[in-house]
Amino acid sequence: MQSIVIQQMILFFVIFMTGLLSAKRGIIAREGLPHIAKTVTKILMPVWIFSAAYFNIDWPMIRDNVIIFVLSAAAYLILSVVMKLVGTVMGLKSDRQKAFRFAFTFGNLGMIGIPLMLYLYPKTGGLFMALFSIVDQILFWTYGLWLATDSEKKTSFSIKNFINPNILAIFVGLTLAGLGVKLPDIAGNIINSLKNGFPALGMLYLGALFFYSGWREALTHKELYVGIAVKMILLPVAVGKLLLLTSLPEWIVYATALTIALPTMTVVPMIASLYGKEGAYTSGVTVVTLLAGIFTLPLVAILIGG
Repeated sequence: MQSIVIQQMILFFVIFMTGLLSAKRGIIAREGLPHIAKTVTKILMPVWIFSAAYFNIDWPMIRDNVIIFVLSAAAYLILSVVMKLVGTVMGLKSDRQKAFRFAFTFGNLGMIGIPLMLYLYPKTGGLFMALFSIVDQILFWTYGLWLATDSEKKTSFSIKNFINPNILAIFVGLTLAGLGVKLPDIAGNIINSLKNGFPALGMLYLGALFFYSGWREALTHKELYVGIAVKMILLPVAVGKLLLLTSLPEWIVYATALTIALPTMTVVPMIASLYGKEGAYTSGVTVVTLLAGIFTLPLVAILIGG
């Protein structure tokens, strides 16, 4: 397990550095980043999620793994409580504390979590991420939206928030699989071709984002280091150690702990900029936690196993 995580994070790091160097040499322009992000999040990621749900999951598997829903809800409850406590102890006020909690509660399931789980657990990783993502999206567009919104503004919730390509991909994939609908071979080939481009393009984007962002300013905030230590090391290791004492399958234990340990979700700065004034702050947190995750994710796997 530990060696697989290390190998995968080395692979991610190499592709990440390729994106960074491409940005430095002007191959990936700053103005092109939003277009790459849309391609990844609105096309390639949903295709990957659909593929995982359709080809790897059936209804008996969901029935037998309802515990994943429970664990995902519990994980977000723990994260929200702990990060609020950390923000209070660090003396963060008002919208800055909310932005800190927003960035350190929602992890990068799309560009790191999904590829990592499917590499670690080809048969069950898609199931875990599909079920975890349902809880993630519901909370992101309710609790997360509130955290991102300026205190002087009113938070507006809409059913449209939940109708996004990722959620649709989960439900369409599960529905077709449950009904026993067989896609034509050509459709399967197209889906596989598109999904294979998701991890690489996602990491290239993150590398370029790192180059263009003001990440150095984020290094001056002490709460960043505390947040990384708590959210990306201490908390997932503690959860992993406790879950190992239960009768849960080992793969679910590691999947839960590593998901908690993920760096900040890439869209957090976008939402923070759209609804509040902490876009620059959360952007710095996002790229620094991303770089830290290259080292902390393998460390978490090692510490749990040790």
